[in-house]
Amino acid sequence: MHIRRRTFRSIVIALTVGALTAAACGDDSSDDESSGSEGGGETSPSSTIANSNAPAADAEWQAVVDAAKEEGKVLFYSGLPEAQHELIAEGFAEMYPDIELEIVRVQTRDLGGRIEVESEGGVGGADVIYSNSWAVWDPLEERGLLRELESPWIEARADTWSEHPELRMTENTAVFSILPYWIVWNSNLVEEPITSYEDLLSRADEFRGQVGAPDFLGVASQSWYAQLEEKMSGIDIAAELVAGNTLPEGYLRRFGELEPVIRDTALPLTQAVAAGEIKATIYTVPSIIDDLKAAGAPLEAAMPSDAIVVNAVALGLPTWGENPNAAQLVADFLLSDKGQEVNIEEQLISLDGSADELAVPGRELSNPEFLAAFERYWTEAMR
Repeated sequence: MHIRRRTFRSIVIALTVGALTAAACGDDSSDDESSGSEGGGETSPSSTIANSNAPAADAEWQAVVDAAKEEGKVLFYSGLPEAQHELIAEGFAEMYPDIELEIVRVQTRDLGGRIEVESEGGVGGADVIYSNSWAVWDPLEERGLLRELESPWIEARADTWSEHPELRMTENTAVFSILPYWIVWNSNLVEEPITSYEDLLSRADEFRGQVGAPDFLGVASQSWYAQLEEKMSGIDIAAELVAGNTLPEGYLRRFGELEPVIRDTALPLTQAVAAGEIKATIYTVPSIIDDLKAAGAPLEAAMPSDAIVVNAVALGLPTWGENPNAAQLVADFLLSDKGQEVNIEEQLISLDGSADELAVPGRELSNPEFLAAFERYWTEAMR
């Protein structure tokens, strides 16, 4: 397995949601990649490890595979959990042992600066990038800086894209990893398991001032709050808030009555639970829980039974990457059944998940008017 990790800490130029430009969502029906077989029905490289549903390869795709082997390496910027990186690297190496996959850990907040520097230079840098933000993808699409995805799995998953168009964040991107959020509590301080978001509210005396939640910073937390409110309240919050509705019965207003402790991200929130500083948080992910439990933290966790709230991460192939063919192979692997097995192993949601699991955030999160109204509502409810 070839994998090296570096962390980029500086931000040269930050891309913000307020600077978004409109871009049309991708339509899988316009993709012209061939998934049919030619010359004896060769199977896609994915099918050698994935399952019998893998798309058939044609001569054009085989040419991409051959060219990728000549390139011999590929660079992937990703902020996914380390355990997921390791499984991705292992699976890709098993499928393509002649191609070195280097995964560089770059958080979403740092990605804008890296992209700005590399795109201005015009060559070198990442071959594959990840993001959950239209603030990253829209400007790249507008400037023509994303390659077309040629993976046979793009065509093979046409029904998924059609039923859930939000999974194609833009024309040349595709969601490949869906991270569900969990509730976690300190088992030394909480006797009864927390089963749902409503369960938490019903135990107000137990959790007032003792439950953590994220600040309204960054795409991940904004998306989480939007999904939580919409799924728990059963309303179109984008339409309601933009129209001036203050959501007096909204879930966040009721949750705010618990006087939640606010921290920046899931990691410090979960660490606070582990240390006994607070009893629980409703914003964490399995990889953080597992790492802290392995270190001896008294944590128990559950996926809430009343709403599935997720962080959907897409991939794209920047035009300045020096290994365009190997980049296509990485995309193909991540979208394949084998690549999706990585999600399942890491307690994530695969692209074969249920309709509720694949109900990822929509483009309203790129609407500055909605975000401004939502932040006002969040501040009133949570502060």
